[in-house]
Amino acid sequence: MYFKLMGTTYGIAPQSFRVHRDLAALAFENREDYWGWRYLARGAHYLADLGHPFHVKGLPGSFLVRNYFTRQEIFKIVSALHQSYEIYVERRFREGFEPFKQALLQGAREGQSEGADAGLQAYIKRSKKRHNPVFYYLLDQFGRGLLDAFAKGDEVSQLDAAAGSNRSSRDAVKVLFKDENLPKLAFLDEITCEILTDVGRMQGALFNGFASRGKLYRNR
Repeated sequence: MYFKLMGTTYGIAPQSFRVHRDLAALAFENREDYWGWRYLARGAHYLADLGHPFHVKGLPGSFLVRNYFTRQEIFKIVSALHQSYEIYVERRFREGFEPFKQALLQGAREGQSEGADAGLQAYIKRSKKRHNPVFYYLLDQFGRGLLDAFAKGDEVSQLDAAAGSNRSSRDAVKVLFKDENLPKLAFLDEITCEILTDVGRMQGALFNGFASRGKLYRNR
């Protein structure tokens, strides 16, 4: 995570990315390929996280102001929408949704011509701008059903956290991918393709930066 809320900064994902990227470079320079790949994989993970709108912005400011005196309810709503978006993306990948694959590949190809730290702050800024549209779309189009799904899961979680999480995920999938709701996914598909193209671009730039300096794919 990496976002600001009411004057407080939460998370250090940009720093974590840079630290692991630099550790990977150091490991490869010392021919410690195992640790090079370990650190590079972790850095790539943080880099992908920074392209996730819910990881770089907590919630819309206007929503917080309108609901200032119901903080517990705000947390439940934000958490439900955050998890629901991840469940939607995961389901699309599991079903082999071709536009997502192509978005990542397109971005990666574009990123290969850029540097390893290609516009990190601009990347985060673009991700933040996508938060409100996704947040409000989920809330407006699926809100009641998703909130109910996670409320039921919370009841089960009091006895078994894993069972509660599984219950919430199953119920959220039923809401999002219900036959009559499938046309509503077009907006989420489009904006998620934009997100994945951006993520792919940054990942392509990261790996290209290592490959161009001879830190990857060396002949022994």
